[in-house]
Amino acid sequence: GDAQERSWQAAQKFRASCGKSAVRIQDCDGYAEMLKKNPSWEYLQSLEQRYSCGGWCEAEKPLWAVREAEDSCSKAVAYLMSNRVRRTAFQEALFGLGLVVISSTVLIWVGPALREKGVNW
Repeated sequence: GDAQERSWQAAQKFRASCGKSAVRIQDCDGYAEMLKKNPSWEYLQSLEQRYSCGGWCEAEKPLWAVREAEDSCSKAVAYLMSNRVRRTAFQEALFGLGLVVISSTVLIWVGPALREKGVNW
């Protein structure tokens, strides 16, 4: 949260110092050197380009993408995580339920045969 916001603020400050000639932050002179000092910029860039977001805590004008931001990138990430986690949790719950049903069914069918052979379980 705070680290991403500070990183985005640093990128915004660098972009402001770049001047009007560059359309995107990556077009600014010295961007490669700044990227080495700020590796989280790659993450922020990918978010802006994939999910049409800008800013971290508040929606801002994107630094790496040309199109307008639909929302802040933290909201875009929260939405993605919520949907992916919900779907995965649902799949895991169904898998667990299926495993219990299958195991119980097998034990009910196999149990009497095992008892007849002297296996006490």
